[in-house]
Amino acid sequence: MAFYNRSGDKITITTDTYYPFSNKKFCFIGDSFSSPNKWQNTMCEKLQAVNIYNAAIGGARWSRNDSASNAHAYAQAQNIVSKGYKPDVIMICLGCNDAGNSVELGEIALNNSINNFDITTFSGGMQTTLNYLQNNFPNAIIYVGWTPAGGNCNWSAPTVVNPYIERMKEICLLYGIEYIETRTCGITKYSDVYADLWESGTSGGHPQDSGKIKIGNALANIITSKV
Repeated sequence: MAFYNRSGDKITITTDTYYPFSNKKFCFIGDSFSSPNKWQNTMCEKLQAVNIYNAAIGGARWSRNDSASNAHAYAQAQNIVSKGYKPDVIMICLGCNDAGNSVELGEIALNNSINNFDITTFSGGMQTTLNYLQNNFPNAIIYVGWTPAGGNCNWSAPTVVNPYIERMKEICLLYGIEYIETRTCGITKYSDVYADLWESGTSGGHPQDSGKIKIGNALANIITSKV
């Protein structure tokens, strides 16, 4: 099939036209839904991208707490920097463990000084992480979403989740970062039971391998639609 521009000139469609993330290097930050690194591989294969590093840690939050001092987003971001990776795209999928542990939302700091962020709160942890990433990777695209199809993100518990979701959106807007809707990856929006779980029930559970494939394919479609 031949393709033409508006002037009637014949043009060549390159691979990148169909695969805008082709050969782009991805790094990931997340919790136990992301740490097995399986949905990331599926997503990158579909995008023809490269999964260079997955920093996700089970139990991770945006916020920092003493009992899981290394399992928070800022520590994962520092790990990416310390290992010398240079990602084109950074995807952060978190929130379930903050909401599940009733972490304080905190206040949004309207400045760019990392010293003024309270990392023990949801907002402070998120601002600390995004500020740090943007300063270390100024040319990287950053996507932020909830724990994909995970835990307390089921649609039957809006009073638990919505305050955190709205705060994530506010902070993403403040930093000029794309918020992506990840809560429907592998699930039916109005269902209380997630597809392909290890654990079933209204609180959700960790996906089986078939569920991780669904999540990876769904996220590939989501971010491609943002380009």
